[in-house]
Formats: sequence, C-alpha cells, structure tokens
Amino acid sequence: MTSRRLFDKIQGITISHVTKTYGSIYAVRDVSLDVIGGELLVLIGPSGSGKTTTLRMVNRLIEPDEGSISIDGQDIRGHDPVTLRRNMGYVIQQIGLFPHMSVRENIGLIPRLEGWTRDDINARVDELLSLVALPPEVFSGRYPQELSGGQQQRVGLARALAMDPPILLMDEPFGALDPILRMQLQDEFAKIKEELGKTILFVTHDIEESFKLGDRIAIMRDASLDQVGTAYELIFHPESAFVADIVDANKKYKHVDTMCVGDVAYALDDDHLLDGRMDSKDALSSMHEHDIEVALAVEGGEIIGLVNALSLYRDAQGRLRDHAFEPLIFDANDSLPAALSEMKAHGIPMAVVTSRDGQPTGIISMNETLLRLV
Repeated sequence: MTSRRLFDKIQGITISHVTKTYGSIYAVRDVSLDVIGGELLVLIGPSGSGKTTTLRMVNRLIEPDEGSISIDGQDIRGHDPVTLRRNMGYVIQQIGLFPHMSVRENIGLIPRLEGWTRDDINARVDELLSLVALPPEVFSGRYPQELSGGQQQRVGLARALAMDPPILLMDEPFGALDPILRMQLQDEFAKIKEELGKTILFVTHDIEESFKLGDRIAIMRDASLDQVGTAYELIFHPESAFVADIVDANKKYKHVDTMCVGDVAYALDDDHLLDGRMDSKDALSSMHEHDIEVALAVEGGEIIGLVNALSLYRDAQGRLRDHAFEPLIFDANDSLPAALSEMKAHGIPMAVVTSRDGQPTGIISMNETLLRLV
C-alpha cells in the first residue's frame, strides 16, 4: 500500500486575513479563523456570505487573493494542489459519483490511483461501507443509479474517507435530501463523528444542523466573519442582532433538543473536589473559604457523591463521605433533554458531568438550566 501523506496528525487549520474578490465584488473579506485539531467547525450564513468560498480555499479549489491558510503551521501553497486534495476528504451536496463505476470502484478510485493493492482496496472499501451502514456484500457491486439519495450520500462520505484523510471538508452534504432522511443522516453522522477522529469543516445553511453536529459554529455575513462560538455562546451571548436573529436567541428553549449536557454545565475546578475521607468541619471551612455551595467528594479518583454547604452546616459530624449523596452522572456529550428528564424522574436537582475518560468536569443544575433556557 503506498500513498503520499502530507499530514499525520492535524493540530489545526489557520485561516489568516484571507480575501477573495471577483472584480469589485468581495466573495470573502479579511477572514481569520482557527479550526482546532479534531473539532467539527460549522460555517453558516445566508447565500453569498462566503462560507463555500472559504471552504474551497482550504483545498485550493479556489486561490485567495490575499492572506494565507496553513495546516500544522505549513502554508498550503507549498503543496501541490492535487496531492493536497488527496490528503483531504471532500463531500458535496451533488455527491458526484461516477455513474459507470460500481460503489466499490467509486470508493476505491483514489487508493487505486495511489497504487494500493487490490486486496488493500477491497478491505478498505468493506470497512468504510460498514462504517456508513451499507453492508458491503449488498451494496459494493451496485451502481449509483441503483441507490437512493441517502445511500448515494453515504457512498460519497465513504469515498471521501478512503485515504483516511485527517481533514474532512463537507459542503451542504445533506442539503438536497428530504427533511426526514436528512435528520436520519445527521443523527448517524453525529454518532460516527467521534469514531472518525477528523478535523472537519462543515458548510450548512441549517442552524439546527449546525447545533446538532458542530463543536463550534462560525457565522458569516456579507463575505465576512460575524461571530464564532459554541451553540450555547451564540444563543445566550450573541454579539450582534444578525447573530441573534440567525440562532433565534429570543426562543432559546426551541434549541434544547440540539444541546448537550456540557453546554449548560458549571465547570468544576480543584476547589470543588474534596477528599471524601476529610473531616466534615474541615470540608465546610474549605467550601466557605472558596465560596462554594456544592462540592464533589472523591476518593482515589472515584466519585463518591455530591455535598452541599447547607447540609454540612446543619450537621458537620464525621467524614465528608457520610454526607455525600450518590449523584446521577452524565457525559458532557449526553443529550440535555434526556438528562433533564432523568433528573426529574429521580427527583434529583443536580448531577455530575464527566469527560469521555470519566473525569468530573462540571455540575448541572436542573432549575438553573431551565431558568437560562426560558
């Protein structure tokens, strides 16, 4: 198996003061944007805002007139455009499958051009078809015209991943599908996004899609960048009337279905983590000293439970662990509505939020969350 890999591990994409004009018309005007390695960053805005032009400058389908784009500190102008594009996956709304080629041939085209063996290509195609939920024994021999729109879009994604590129560019990939199928593919892509481990730049005009899939969202207007942030930051802290209108900030509750627990959790620092074996009076003193109402009792890296200053004030006898109540624990990426529903069912007003490796990172309060959403 041979291939020319330009990037092994993506630290990030830096777009610096990039401008593109057509005559006297600005397609992109002085845009600067850092895409963090491993994140999915969404570009969203009305038609003509510059989002697709920005995307296409990253793989040099369009060359900027001013500014620079670098990957891991390497200016992309130092790479051959064809080699650069083969190191990036590219998924578009029109898909662009070759009608005279089978699914297997479409997905395996670039690996074949790169000199992979037939066995390596077949193994990779089977792996990717399974990833996008198309059994290879059923679909590998079919032709594009024998596939539904959703199946074609999955094949397009598989083809973009054929060379295992560290960067994936996606331009309205689900935009041409009917609403029900679009939602289904969004859900499936959200599930495999973490498994892919790619740095993804994603263009859409659908704000709900951007909230569902994006780690951060960059809102563009009139060829310029307006605001970049998480869904929570854009909804609760819009920096302009335009951003507030796009995210419908006056109707915060309508976005709850696309929000995760981590979007509304209060961050924990070291002062919030107390040894469950410490004396309760010492724990209460520490909480008062650091102005903390709720803390987390831990022992040996394990979460023992939540404690609150009021209960300790009423009874500060024994060890801290004796006053801790077993909390519900949610991953930061868990659905916010599901978490709130579970908290309500158990009658528990607060829960612990953890990172993917199980480390406590925050606390979610049901009452505070509901107040912030209305």
